[in-house]
Amino acid sequence: MAGLGLLAWAVPAAAVIKVDFPVRKIYEASRQVLVGTVRGVRAASRVVDVAVGEALKGDPAERVRIQIVRPAELIGRVRPGGPVVVFVAKARRRGQPASMAIVHLADTWLLANAIAKADPPAWRVGQLYQGKASFPGRTAALGRIVREIKAGRCRLLDKVEHNVFRGGVAKLAVLAVPKPHSLAAADVNGDGRCDLLVGTAGGSRLFLATADGYRDSTRAWCPWGVVGGYSAFGDVTGDGKVDYLQNNSIWVNTGKGFAPTKVVLDLPEKVAPLAAALCEATGDDRTDAAVLSAAGELRVLENPGSTARPWPAKIARRLWRTGERPAAAAFGDFGDDGRPHVIAVWPRRVVRYAVDPNGPAPADYEALTGVALDKYHRAHKGGLTDVLATPIDINGDRRRDFLLLAGGHGLLLVNRGFGAFLVNPDAGGALVSRGKHRVPFALTPKTPWAAADVHNDGFEDLLVLTADGTLYEVSNTPFPLPGAPRR
Repeated sequence: MAGLGLLAWAVPAAAVIKVDFPVRKIYEASRQVLVGTVRGVRAASRVVDVAVGEALKGDPAERVRIQIVRPAELIGRVRPGGPVVVFVAKARRRGQPASMAIVHLADTWLLANAIAKADPPAWRVGQLYQGKASFPGRTAALGRIVREIKAGRCRLLDKVEHNVFRGGVAKLAVLAVPKPHSLAAADVNGDGRCDLLVGTAGGSRLFLATADGYRDSTRAWCPWGVVGGYSAFGDVTGDGKVDYLQNNSIWVNTGKGFAPTKVVLDLPEKVAPLAAALCEATGDDRTDAAVLSAAGELRVLENPGSTARPWPAKIARRLWRTGERPAAAAFGDFGDDGRPHVIAVWPRRVVRYAVDPNGPAPADYEALTGVALDKYHRAHKGGLTDVLATPIDINGDRRRDFLLLAGGHGLLLVNRGFGAFLVNPDAGGALVSRGKHRVPFALTPKTPWAAADVHNDGFEDLLVLTADGTLYEVSNTPFPLPGAPRR
């Protein structure tokens, strides 16, 4: 769709954010790589017995032992049945036994020395290993990564282009909406274009995208007339059409409009909404409804395969009990188990929670990225303020990333897969600068915005809707292949 006007800036040369010593290099530098399971823990002697399940590289082994001298508290976190990954270093001299190993146990990187003449082979841990930058996630996920490395098809992302939103700002339309407070984008009529659902004080308004702009189709498509609350897009019937959650009701897409259903979701009354999603959350390949309140109450309403029957509350639990309300939250495939997670943002912390109560434990910013949040204290020394956040596929790999703007600066968490993220600390520069980039709007926590693949190139762009109804596209143009023209 052509913009009404393009506000372009100079496109900088490509730069790369990368992991300096990725897991692949650790694998290549190892003589032996073992993946096993904790068979027993002897707390008095601080010894962990490991049953080796696979020797992915080097000589096979049935058992090894790990003695944890330091850090002393780690032995208390080791549980029978837990995964273990051991990278045995290559010997410095040919024919000599290796003297060191890198161990990943209880979600922790460790450096170990060989215990001479031990049978079975044994390693003594005396210190942490600085491997968080290589992979900050769980041992269970690392085991899957090294298996993929052996198979030659590892999906763990180790580098990403630094420059994003380099296509300029296009003014797409001026929508007749009074003081919009929310924006969602999806192709609701199946024509390949991103349509818009705008929340206003007078109710939700639907604008269908056409070759000539946006057409207000609220009267024909949207009979609900409700105001505010929870909302989300998703396919709940499995017919390939985008359906809609609005407050506690499900509306089914007929192809010509949204039709009401008999589904009335059992949701808490009079609670401040924070995030909602239509996603597969219960393991039955059906799209369920997940709703999170600002107080941390999560509810998952299970889709029984029908919109004519009640959706029972499959999950109802508190993710946090702090009295401080998060500034933002979003659902997405942000974990390492293929199940939905939610990332919540407070002024001084960012935490990922599993939707599944049996899923991974909450993970803070350092557990997601390998670096502490206060590494960027110059930009955020007073904490994260004026927060805007959204999931977005920034690099076209079909994994949603997490874009966070705070206090006039941006943090982009690029999804590496397996629950890990790369950090682009300057991603917001193209969005907040009113200088050389000539951004014609000011982003605040109340500015409606949404990620959408406007050009069907696999890279999601940002749509920003200002208070006067002006719709802008912040284009996330990918670098073209050699010889290919820019769009």
